Amino acid sequence: MKRRRIAVILAVIVVAGLIYYFKFYLPGLSDSEIKASGHIEVTEVDMSFRIAGHVAKLFVDEGMKPKKGELLAELEQEVIKARRDQAEA
Repeated sequence: MKRRRIAVILAVIVVAGLIYYFKFYLPGLSDSEIKASGHIEVTEVDMSFRIAGHVAKLFVDEGMKPKKGELLAELEQEVIKARRDQAEA
């Protein structure tokens, strides 16, 4: 009977410790700062339009990985129309 009581008390302590660990200790770890040394490979691409103008809309943000053929940006339409009209004249 005494061994069973000790086993139950130990089980309660272990369960309470696990609850504390997962409820209070682990969430604090994700907020902590990590310091490490290493190498970060950077890929940078220069892009341009065929004609000069002001960018009206950006369809992607920095860090996104667009797919082939996906629109990245759009120029202001007034500039494009003015250049087209000038070329037709």
